[in-house]
Amino acid sequence: MKGLKLKMSTTEQELEVNEASIKLLESNINTLDEHTGQQLAATSISCSCPLVCVQHEQQNMLKMLENTDHNMAQLNMIMNEIYELQPYVQRTSNPYHTISSILDCHVTTLKQTEKNLNRLAEKLNGVDGMFRLAMQHLTAARQNRSHSAPPTVYKSFGDGRTNA
Repeated sequence: MKGLKLKMSTTEQELEVNEASIKLLESNINTLDEHTGQQLAATSISCSCPLVCVQHEQQNMLKMLENTDHNMAQLNMIMNEIYELQPYVQRTSNPYHTISSILDCHVTTLKQTEKNLNRLAEKLNGVDGMFRLAMQHLTAARQNRSHSAPPTVYKSFGDGRTNA
């Protein structure tokens, strides 16, 4: 870009020099017209004079450089957008990425399920321990009652019900 701008400024300077040369040439033509008494046609000068052709070429080159500079700026903007979008496009267009994302989701779900099951197993172990302890107390209470309690005698009364 700097090189193009340097060429543009150099070309502009050359155009100024060429314009001065053309003015000098026109002045010389006018002087020659006055001296010879015949008028020279401007078209014959513009077509055959190398200085005029060079000036037109330089103006065309300057316009081309300006257009190129503008086009390069637009191209750089487009390329930057492409570079920004490229990782996203690669991720979303890759079927392995989609499958990988789904599998990652399943792995996360399975890990959470494993944690939940481990917590549930710990709670069940605690409940099992409490149940065993309660059963031991119940067994001990039954044994104490059976050894210390007098036998129960059921008497029958007239209605068929038994009372202790």
